[in-house]
Amino acid sequence: MNISLFVLWRCVNSTKGKSKSKSGYLGGNAITLLCNKNPDTLYKKDLSCMVINGAKFGTADLTQCNVYKTKFSNVDLSNASFNADFFTSAQVTDFIIAFSVLCVVPKEIWGDNLQSPKGKIKDPLKVILQTLIKFEYKILSFQNAANYYYKNVFRSCLFTLSLPDFESLEKITRMIKKAPWVKKCVVYSEDLENMRIETEEIKIPWDDLIEKNRRSQIW
Repeated sequence: MNISLFVLWRCVNSTKGKSKSKSGYLGGNAITLLCNKNPDTLYKKDLSCMVINGAKFGTADLTQCNVYKTKFSNVDLSNASFNADFFTSAQVTDFIIAFSVLCVVPKEIWGDNLQSPKGKIKDPLKVILQTLIKFEYKILSFQNAANYYYKNVFRSCLFTLSLPDFESLEKITRMIKKAPWVKKCVVYSEDLENMRIETEEIKIPWDDLIEKNRRSQIW
């Protein structure tokens, strides 16, 4: 079935100013189809005061969207581009979001945490992140975003979490940034390029870093 863009946008616009119960998944389903047709379809669009429930944004760019008082719920933002204003302007609940983490994890602190109950070797960085988050939130996906550097201890990864609200996002971000081995934690698209640039500039204090991790309580 080939649904026209006009009809899809009409569905989205029909949710403006309505409650979540009255709008249902109409706006979210339409947004998902629009983003599937064209990832740039939301660029500079006015989504203010609309209700978007259950949408998968794909790689859509939301940085220039007007999302003032837009109600987002059960949405997948893991591959979308957005800035910090997104969460202050819109009302966002129950969302999936991606974290990019740049860190230095010396093998000396990995210990015996790599062995799973079935005897399979786990990814050390994923194990450490799970320990840090204390399993309060389940890691939905995890992947290495870069190769090893500096003798297998300099890592970059991308993982996704499902969070209930913006307060949880701030809590998790602060928690990750406090870890002594983390050099950068990014959730906003405008910071990703800076993270790539800083990768080449990081100075690694090996002795101090290893000693701090040995004293850390998160292990």
